[in-house]
Amino acid sequence: MRRSGLLTAVFALAVGIAVAFGASPGAPPQPVTALRQVATRTYTPNVQDDTTTQAMSRTGHFMRTSVTSLQIEVGNYKYQGGISFVNGSATITASIEYPLGTCTQVTFNSSTTASVVNNGFALSDPISLSIPAGARFWVRQFYQNSLGTISTQSVTNISNMGDALDKAASGLSDQTVSCTTVTDSGSGSIYTPVAIIANAPNSHAGCVYGDSLSVGTGGTGETVAETSAA
Repeated sequence: MRRSGLLTAVFALAVGIAVAFGASPGAPPQPVTALRQVATRTYTPNVQDDTTTQAMSRTGHFMRTSVTSLQIEVGNYKYQGGISFVNGSATITASIEYPLGTCTQVTFNSSTTASVVNNGFALSDPISLSIPAGARFWVRQFYQNSLGTISTQSVTNISNMGDALDKAASGLSDQTVSCTTVTDSGSGSIYTPVAIIANAPNSHAGCVYGDSLSVGTGGTGETVAETSAA
């Protein structure tokens, strides 16, 4: 009886704690929300080109876990030994290309354009799109800033991943929705989202700190694309 009474008291205490924190006795488990990095190849911009004001980018990525919705974060800053201002606000439009040749427009607070201040970021709305683990997809961004464009120069532009970055002082077209071929201007740099995230409570996300070797600088091919900045 004493053991039975003790178990009853412990059960009553557990129920009391659950109710105190807003759970009803016997209520089904609540879904877990865990936003995590879910794709490869998201980099920090590290160079600014003051001779151009527009950049049309397309970058290839591999999905690491199956998703039905995802978000991207875009940036208007550069990092060279510390966060540096780019001295001008930027407007950015974006899309997710998956499958190949089909582009889904990205919105930011229900707007098709993100207005990003100096040293700022913008997180997109959730994009309803099913992409299985291991699949290749592409992110398109059209970046405009009257005081210069930004990119990541230490990472090899991998043409067989479908990477392309076209920059100009004026006259570029926004190809995020048209899904037409993006011409590469030969700079050897890329402009990726700074994060690609999704609700993935059963997945793990790691972070690697290191020098240029950790991001596969100078490498080519899909092996580098699969392992760098995952």
